Amino acid sequence: MIYKRFSEKLRSILKEFKDYSFLFKFITLLIVFFSFLRIPLALISPVTGDAGKHAMIIRGVATGDIPIPILWSFQDVFFMKEEVLLSNPPLFYIISTVFYKIGGFFGYGLAFAKMVSPLCSILLIYLTFLFGKKISKEVGLFSAFIASVIPYNIVMGSVLYRNMLFALLFILVIYYLAKLDKYKENRFVIVSGVLLGLLLLSKKQAPIIFPFLLYVGYKSNIKKKVFYSTLIGVIIALPMFIRNLVMFKKPIVIRTLATKTASFPSSSLFDFSITSIRNFYVGYLEMWGVPAGDLGTAFGYINNYLFDELAFFLTVGWVVITAICSLIFVMGYKEYRISSYQNRFLKYLEVSSLILILMLVYLTFFKPQLPKYRHILPISVLFSICGAIILSKIRKGKNMLSPNKNVAILLIVIVLFLSLTMVPIFKPIIAKEDVSRYDEAINWIKDNAEEGETIINPFSTYVSYKTKTTSIWSTDLSDINSILRQNTSNIIFLPKQYEKQENMDKIKEGLRDFSSLKTVYEDQNSIIYKYIG
Repeated sequence: MIYKRFSEKLRSILKEFKDYSFLFKFITLLIVFFSFLRIPLALISPVTGDAGKHAMIIRGVATGDIPIPILWSFQDVFFMKEEVLLSNPPLFYIISTVFYKIGGFFGYGLAFAKMVSPLCSILLIYLTFLFGKKISKEVGLFSAFIASVIPYNIVMGSVLYRNMLFALLFILVIYYLAKLDKYKENRFVIVSGVLLGLLLLSKKQAPIIFPFLLYVGYKSNIKKKVFYSTLIGVIIALPMFIRNLVMFKKPIVIRTLATKTASFPSSSLFDFSITSIRNFYVGYLEMWGVPAGDLGTAFGYINNYLFDELAFFLTVGWVVITAICSLIFVMGYKEYRISSYQNRFLKYLEVSSLILILMLVYLTFFKPQLPKYRHILPISVLFSICGAIILSKIRKGKNMLSPNKNVAILLIVIVLFLSLTMVPIFKPIIAKEDVSRYDEAINWIKDNAEEGETIINPFSTYVSYKTKTTSIWSTDLSDINSILRQNTSNIIFLPKQYEKQENMDKIKEGLRDFSSLKTVYEDQNSIIYKYIG
């Protein structure tokens, strides 16, 4: 029965597709291409940064070295000594572990685990289409297109991060609460409640949904149903809250709202002054897919293959294009508000997005150390629809079945959006090439590290994941002596770029007896020391 209905639906779509204009077909193909492009990008993207930490947890759970992180403690796991990691919600790890185990049968455990973010991203694009379709089918189509090419959506949809799962569940909760408000059916109480519980188990920032739940309860005539839905969600997430209460004396542990956050080296791009315009600049660039807001680094990837002059013009042009696209979003919001007055789906999306934007303002002023846009990824749905409204108005047509004189202008705007995908597409490709330079040194560590040795690695979690050894990563190299005091035997892995940046001087200053360091491996890219205390 399900197969028959699916076949009939597919035949109907294909028949309808044949009758549509070239523009419709072109945009649809772009949506499909950029949606599924996330899969190969995820496969080649190295597990660096937080992705490396997640990969180690997933592998540990899959192999049985780490208990499923819902009721049990991570206290005995070497790389999870900090509260930020100890209190991580478990849903992403559980789902990714299932994928890892399935892939393990074919020898591709990590590759399968990497599929979680792309699949969530593709589903989020489809949800964007459903919300946009509340205005018109044309707006729905353009919304899906913009959602598929927004740079940060591509970035988060192609790395082993929890953010895309969080964004998908957040929008699903909004969608089914709107359905509950519209149809008043008890089945939507259960569905929205279960989704809320999963959302709370997906990311620490998930409780930001509670102000929206209060809004729905206050504004609608389904207060009891919203209460029951919320109760179901809280009960599902209750084991995690109990674990946090026992371990950390508080039910919710959120770094985003904490009084103390992670530190960064003094050479970081960030200026942590609350009044600094750089905070806004970094947040803006992050939204457009630039890693850590470092435009120089982002185009440094591309600069490896281009003349300096061409890279400069690309950078300037890219910034101008992002400004134009940002203006399109702002212009579309006015039209969106008119539509949202008459549609609860659009209104709920708007209110929830505004709550997330308030969190963005908070992060910008009071937590400038943290990446910003990844915490409010669900607002990409609102951005996409706002942009789609303007694209629809440019075309000045109610449907896409007939040609229009403004198609040329529309195609120019589409090309502008397409040009923004350059950075997120290049990033994993060049990042993979960058970390592969250290594979020989990593293999040396895997073959020569003795039992009980600690790898001191200020480079990346990539080294820790690949070596499968106890590892400490820290960018605070001047404090390395305090690390060495805790262990009698250590291996220090350094890319030679750190020596060029005079970070070795910091290590030497921190060591009581630099003569205890012995060079045991060296190539053109890296150097490995052994320290015997």
